[in-house]
Amino acid sequence: QQQTQNSSPERYKEEVDTPSKAPDYTTGSVSFQSGSFNTSTLFNIPPIEPPGTKLKNAYLIMIGVMIGIFLVGSGIILFLKPPEKSSPGSATNAKTTPPSGMVYIEGGTFKMGDDRGESFDAPSHEVTVKPFFIDKMEVTNQDYKKFIDETNSSPPQNWKGYQFPPGTDLKPVTGIDWQQAASYAKWAGKRLPTEIEWEYAARGKDGRAYPWGDDWKEGAAVSKELKVDNPMPKGSIPTGASPFGILDMSGNVSEWTADNFTLYEGNKGKLDQKLKSMKVVRGGSYKSEKKFVTTYSRIPLDPLFKDPSLGFRCVKSIE
Repeated sequence: QQQTQNSSPERYKEEVDTPSKAPDYTTGSVSFQSGSFNTSTLFNIPPIEPPGTKLKNAYLIMIGVMIGIFLVGSGIILFLKPPEKSSPGSATNAKTTPPSGMVYIEGGTFKMGDDRGESFDAPSHEVTVKPFFIDKMEVTNQDYKKFIDETNSSPPQNWKGYQFPPGTDLKPVTGIDWQQAASYAKWAGKRLPTEIEWEYAARGKDGRAYPWGDDWKEGAAVSKELKVDNPMPKGSIPTGASPFGILDMSGNVSEWTADNFTLYEGNKGKLDQKLKSMKVVRGGSYKSEKKFVTTYSRIPLDPLFKDPSLGFRCVKSIE
């Protein structure tokens, strides 16, 4: 009777109809008062995903694919894009961008010397020069003052102590010898120009007699014809610019170069022994007649010589 009472239909129905908690359909697990079992295991039913899960996953996959296509496409475009070309002679990259106050000179081949000048200027001959930078204008008193203040070097002979004359800060420094000019150039991270570099910067490739052209032009150079007693401030006559835009290559002050004086190859003359130790000076000055301010005129001078009409400019090699 005890057994019959415990297993009565009413007792069985009560236990079945009153589960301990609601089924969890998201995990596939159902719990009853008498125990629990996993519906996924029992009936091989996969877990039920929250609404929109598949759509969200598909959306993320689509975004990933689109990003991948974009990155791959961008790489292909960059790989296939041809390099930009720069115009000849233009300073378009770090290697050809000139330092402040200098001009980039593209290397080339030109006719150096001239058969129309003095015997030392001949013969005209072909030479090749590498690219370089050159000062657009001559070194000034203001520039040189910075050098002697920092290095305690000797001042030019026409200064009063360590101070240049009032009002001459932008005029070319003069009254210095070859070694003083070379020392300044080294301090500035530059050097004196070779004869080839100087002439190429002054005349270009077309063999012109003057920086502005083949014929003399009144007022284009600070020469004896201009009738001045002193050099003028740097860059005073822009119409006298060379093909590269370099100023004061004709007149104003003569300029030291790096080279010893020699005869050009093919010159049949004989070089005096004492001239072999001299340096070449170029450009002529405010004291010079027009025939001596040409692009090819060259003068030998003792490296210890100093004069109010003699200065210099610098160049810089391109590595």
